[in-house]
Amino acid sequence: MPRPSNLPLAEIGNRIRQIRGTLTLKKFSEKIGFDPSMIHLVEKGKTLPGPEMLLRIAEYSGTSIEWLLTGKTSNPADRVREDAGEYYA
Repeated sequence: MPRPSNLPLAEIGNRIRQIRGTLTLKKFSEKIGFDPSMIHLVEKGKTLPGPEMLLRIAEYSGTSIEWLLTGKTSNPADRVREDAGEYYA
């Protein structure tokens, strides 16, 4: 997927890592249905997550795709807790 120049990959990866929390890559990948190596690349800011991955992570975490991509949201309920891994596990 071509990367729009205004999307900071490292920040997107950090938000996804925050959602994963204390879960291992393997456990998280099982929950969202993506290969651990792909999640690793996204978390490291090496690649942009595709629409399906964003949707599954948003559904899993109860947050919005908007928040995953920008860190901003129009819905305060979309904010992720610091201990997200334990909360969503």
